[in-house]
Amino acid sequence: MDELRQINGNAKEKIHDAMVEIFKQKETGIKIESIDDEIDYRAILLILTGNGFTYENSGEFGQSILKELRAFFTEIIEEGRKNREIRQDFSVEDIAESLIITYMGIQYKWEIYLIDDMISAFEDIFNLEWENIRFRE
Repeated sequence: MDELRQINGNAKEKIHDAMVEIFKQKETGIKIESIDDEIDYRAILLILTGNGFTYENSGEFGQSILKELRAFFTEIIEEGRKNREIRQDFSVEDIAESLIITYMGIQYKWEIYLIDDMISAFEDIFNLEWENIRFRE
């Protein structure tokens, strides 16, 4: 999360670039030096997800990640509202939740429907999302 906090720009650019970075990391996973073949990380995620639900604290772990992401978006949204970049008539919590749902939906499509490119899917949705939250005079 600290790396994402280093992203500069206005609210739209920060939200956009942070989500793109998250999707890049999820798509590429971590490089395993001892394996030369390309790895489809969705298969690993499916295995880990199935096993993860057998552990007592798996739900808490997932919730803690989303909580951290929600707090990150909340900071950007509050700053964007102060700078008159994000509309005032929706609560900060509702806007942050909308961004979380966007993130989870794209992740779901990638894992379950095997879309090839989360970033392209995000780009298609982001402009629509931004139109809903951008500041209006």
